[in-house]
Amino acid sequence: MSLTVSNVLRAVESYILDTNGAVGSTVTIRIVYSEALDQGAVIEESFTVLKTTCNAEVVEFELGAENLLLRKFPKEVYFRHNCRWKFKSTECGYAGATTTCNRTMGACIDLDGGSNISRFGGFPGIPGGEFDDDTTEATIAE
Repeated sequence: MSLTVSNVLRAVESYILDTNGAVGSTVTIRIVYSEALDQGAVIEESFTVLKTTCNAEVVEFELGAENLLLRKFPKEVYFRHNCRWKFKSTECGYAGATTTCNRTMGACIDLDGGSNISRFGGFPGIPGGEFDDDTTEATIAE
């Protein structure tokens, strides 16, 4: 499938050059009713950019099927005693002097006297599971 967009002002071409031809990028095409824009897309399909060509008038994208093997599945994984946030990220919110964290609830409690425990990214309310002991620590790959 090909998708052609205007390039008369060369605005699209600058994005293409900045992203190495946009090859591998995902394009989402949404079909909407112009009279009912508040209702959202009627049809929504995603494609991967396989090839891009540019000239002074148009940019043409050759699109292929989205590679489903690149999707994370399941989308979210819930751990009882392990934090899903990257240490010192916006979600984590820790800004203290400590430089490492094994991302367990125990480590979060130990950091600055537990002042950041409200931002812990685990789900301690999940019953049972493989981490029944609060002292159990597991390493989660980044």
